[in-house]
Amino acid sequence: MSITSASCTICGTPHPINYVVLDGKCMCDICWHKMFPYCKSCGVRLTYDMNIAYFFKDRDGKLVPYCTKCSKNPVCCCCGLPIQSGHKKIHDERFYCSECFSSILQDNTLNISEVWFPVCKFMMQKFNFRVRSPLPQLVTRAQLSELSGNPDMGQEAGLYKYTYTIKTNIFPLWGSQRTFSNCQIFLLKGLTAEHSEEVLAHEAGHDLLDSILPMFSEKLYSEGFAQYIASQYNTCCNRTSRNEEIFSNDDPVYGDGVRLVRDIVAKTGFYGLVNMLRSKYHG
Repeated sequence: MSITSASCTICGTPHPINYVVLDGKCMCDICWHKMFPYCKSCGVRLTYDMNIAYFFKDRDGKLVPYCTKCSKNPVCCCCGLPIQSGHKKIHDERFYCSECFSSILQDNTLNISEVWFPVCKFMMQKFNFRVRSPLPQLVTRAQLSELSGNPDMGQEAGLYKYTYTIKTNIFPLWGSQRTFSNCQIFLLKGLTAEHSEEVLAHEAGHDLLDSILPMFSEKLYSEGFAQYIASQYNTCCNRTSRNEEIFSNDDPVYGDGVRLVRDIVAKTGFYGLVNMLRSKYHG
């Protein structure tokens, strides 16, 4: 807290004396206390003169406040928040809060198959493509980041990983040979059934594109292609409201990519899209 001449971005109060700047927003003392009144862990009343730590909750991206003492607790590998005292659980050498630990105990093969098989059926009926990935694996946010090699996964809730065997010819003019070995789809735990199916359709779209153009490297088009497949699945399931978020996404890769792919399909059809992607393929 300090003295400023700015206005509160929440209530508009001009020139608040006590304020805090958080996540790029200036909030007066009153608005700040309404949004963050207590420590998430121990429940102590927060005051502006405390050294407060804020954490992003992985599942919904919301800021959560902790007092200095509680902010030093071990962090849950699933939700990304400090674990409340007495609620630490250990599983596979990872720390979980009691809430997330309960959710992973409920995850089983039957749950994932219920959202996976409809996606596989759709890919066969719509694109005559048998998805090559075996049953997807449910993972935490930390595991998803580790698998992707990206500490900041952003809006990602799934991952498609492939393996190719590359053999180099002794004759340079013949180039190298790539042979598909296997692939695996990973899905973030804790999603709703509809969201899970949408993410799985997106990753199945990556599998489809990879089967046509192995190791396609143009991310704008590959992510746009996968998002378009997800939107087609939503349409098939009469979930057009979910497509509003897909096509209004302002992300320069996912949003711009899916709008670009949608417009190409509208003009040339799906096979026109595939031919266009072939022209950009550097495989």
